[in-house]
Amino acid sequence: MAVSSATSLRRPSHAIVELFPEQGDWTVDDYLELSERTNRLIELNNGVLEVLPMPTISHQLLLQYLFKLLDSFVTRRKLGRVIVSGYPVKTAGTNYRMPDLVFVSAKKKDFLLEQFARGADLVMEVVSQDRKRDLKTKRAEYAKAGATMTIAFPNPVGEPRAAASLRAIDGLSPR
Repeated sequence: MAVSSATSLRRPSHAIVELFPEQGDWTVDDYLELSERTNRLIELNNGVLEVLPMPTISHQLLLQYLFKLLDSFVTRRKLGRVIVSGYPVKTAGTNYRMPDLVFVSAKKKDFLLEQFARGADLVMEVVSQDRKRDLKTKRAEYAKAGATMTIAFPNPVGEPRAAASLRAIDGLSPR
């Protein structure tokens, strides 16, 4: 029996899901390929995809502020690179996270690959609704991956915390 095109356009394409690995079976290659083909922020955690919520305007404005502040600071001192959200960072094993900001020092510039970073000196997260995940789970994972410092900024960010973070980054600069 044929289905009319008008009817089939209104039904979800559940069959498309069968083209992808099951949760728990995602490989790094599967993840990186999907990341290149979508505009959604997706993390890989032990073979499981975690689709991140779309950021709010307050999240984006705070991220924009932090990026300008950090990038200006790093660029003037030629300390390295600052990358904004959407760029995966390899943490432990086959886990990849998408921090809001990534700082990689000039000494570690080879960590920055085309598709992902092999690590970072500093990652910054604007805390989302899932505070436990941001403040505990991701912070511990970044620390295990060797991030020199991990900062989770609650909304709104306070000036003293941002200033202290910049002083800490300055400590990474070659003397």
